[in-house]
Amino acid sequence: MKLIDLCNQLELPKEVVEQVMSCSTRIGEGAPEELLVGLTNKIHAKESYEKLIAYTNPENLGMDMLTYMLYAALKTYDKYIEKNISEKVYIDTMKCFTRFINEHHASFGYYGFDRGWWTHRQLSMVLFRIGELEYEFIDDQKCVSLHIPSGANIALEACQKSFKAYQDFV
Repeated sequence: MKLIDLCNQLELPKEVVEQVMSCSTRIGEGAPEELLVGLTNKIHAKESYEKLIAYTNPENLGMDMLTYMLYAALKTYDKYIEKNISEKVYIDTMKCFTRFINEHHASFGYYGFDRGWWTHRQLSMVLFRIGELEYEFIDDQKCVSLHIPSGANIALEACQKSFKAYQDFV
């Protein structure tokens, strides 16, 4: 999968896609590979995110960080394939980026990305969106934190469907 394909599958707003593609041209292969790979590893994800901040420019409103995160998401995609996890779960999980971009726009009137501190969970395959709910594995799947993403349908039937899909997932 290519970066533009991911942006389109995540249904990022056109303006954001243009900014991401512009950032990708600037940072291109200059992205620190070890940090991008680190984002996909649950042990190193948080530390890699914190180090990656030094490669971003605050004037870019987080679009360079978003671009780095999406590059890491492409690496995560390969891991989903290796683990035979469905593309639907992958796209639904990675749509957190779209949700966060749109929430930023609703709050401030312009697109920005300020949730990199959270999204390493999705990139490192610790948190998955399955149906309407998100499941975050703690302590190597001995414990699961349940998250209700903004905009989720939390009607009983929708939650039951998500719980059933989660049981099939594990």
